[in-house]
Amino acid sequence: MSNNTNTTIEEYALQYGNSCMYDPELLDEPYVRYPLISIYIFVFLLCFFGNIFTMLVICTHPQMRTATNFFLANLAAADFLVAIFCILQNMIHIVGFNHASWPLGETLCQMYLLVLHLVPCASVAILVAVSLEKYLAVLHPLTALKVLTHRLRVLVTIAIWLVSLLMNMPHFYTAKHFTINPDKSLHVCMRERLPTWITISFFVWYVFPLCTLAYIYCRIGLLLCRTGSLSNSTRRSSESQSGNGTSWHMVNGRMVAFKRESLLQVPNGSTDRKQQKRRRQKEVEGRRKVKRNHQERKLMD
Repeated sequence: MSNNTNTTIEEYALQYGNSCMYDPELLDEPYVRYPLISIYIFVFLLCFFGNIFTMLVICTHPQMRTATNFFLANLAAADFLVAIFCILQNMIHIVGFNHASWPLGETLCQMYLLVLHLVPCASVAILVAVSLEKYLAVLHPLTALKVLTHRLRVLVTIAIWLVSLLMNMPHFYTAKHFTINPDKSLHVCMRERLPTWITISFFVWYVFPLCTLAYIYCRIGLLLCRTGSLSNSTRRSSESQSGNGTSWHMVNGRMVAFKRESLLQVPNGSTDRKQQKRRRQKEVEGRRKVKRNHQERKLMD
């Protein structure tokens, strides 16, 4: 940590404090502050209880413990951290105190800046993990049955949280809490400038996930388009040749049957009457055969 950086931060904080002493802010006006506090409280309660209920439902109901819901529970945990360490702190120091003063001390300042950067990174990585699982399940179903186990999902999730935590620790250690103004009434929470680390994080947590998600869903979309066109063409050709209206073909390594039945099909009265007449004739012929066999047995006796 260089002295030039420290001096720059202190000078900026001092200039900000001096300007706040003389320039009133719009957020300090009561007609702006109280509606914003109400909105913050509503969002906080919604995020807090909504994510708690989501995690409880997934954890307490065995039928909800699916692969997708496992990652959904981790996303809910990340949003829960946002409610605790970001939404509440923003309401307190941006709206609750004059000139956006930070009254929560240095430790919460460090935690605030850490979680503020940690949660988006972890959420992006979890979304990429969900997309990779869908990619394997759709394009490589046999491989997915062998590879996608519960143990692997747990290990991947732990690795995501650890990597996200380690890559955002510089924001924790470079966080600074200043007390400015002669009467020490204004507190500032800020961090040092990290241009190189911010650039690396941009490529790791934004560019690479964006390219990965675009590739995955393009491949899945192309497969679904080809499968849909193939099923339609195969169904038409098979139904024109088959007497019972059933067609068979392979889709993604599986045998799929299509039956020519539709809820929207208009019934044909003449066809139904002909079929009923044929059934009756078959039943009459069956009864006659039974009677003949019975009479022949009597004669033989």
